[in-house]
Amino acid sequence: MSTTTTQSGLARARRGLAPGGSGGGSVNRKSKLSGQTKRTFFWLLLPSIVLLILINGYPLIYAGVQATHDGSLIDTGNFVGVDNFATVLSSPAFWKAAQFTLWFTIVGVFGSWLVGLGLALLLRTKIPAGGTFKVLLLLPWVVPIVVSSTAWNWLVATRTASSPPSSATSDSAHRCSSPTRTSPPSWSWSSRSGSASPS
Repeated sequence: MSTTTTQSGLARARRGLAPGGSGGGSVNRKSKLSGQTKRTFFWLLLPSIVLLILINGYPLIYAGVQATHDGSLIDTGNFVGVDNFATVLSSPAFWKAAQFTLWFTIVGVFGSWLVGLGLALLLRTKIPAGGTFKVLLLLPWVVPIVVSSTAWNWLVATRTASSPPSSATSDSAHRCSSPTRTSPPSWSWSSRSGSASPS
């Protein structure tokens, strides 16, 4: 087989043609299968698309309806147009909150990016105690868990007990009480078998 014949066969194969024929039937069959595949993909994706539209679209529309009414979560109330927006935009508290949110976002995003980039570059170099720095990278994963558990302990504990009375604690755990209580006694709750009652 000559080189010209081989190249011709490869070219026909790339176009979807048979080695010795016109290939018209192969092209039509390929197009037909392609159309069937597209329809199959569409019907398989349709339930997911409808579900996503319902999950994301309905709350968005309902929030827009509530924003133009003076009701509550239970009652829609009367239509007030853009009065709610005018009230919020004319409030100094809104602009203070917006300013704080903007600064928090800028500092949080760029600050975490700079810290992460610095740590990544630091760990790529051969430095003393490199393993220690790698262990320190676990702190962002560990600290939120510790803070959350401590906050919940303070919420459910009372002034006389460092943990809920219904939980099984040892003497050492009772001695580990929080240094201060910022909430009044009526705000402390005790978890008892799935129900909560104010202390």
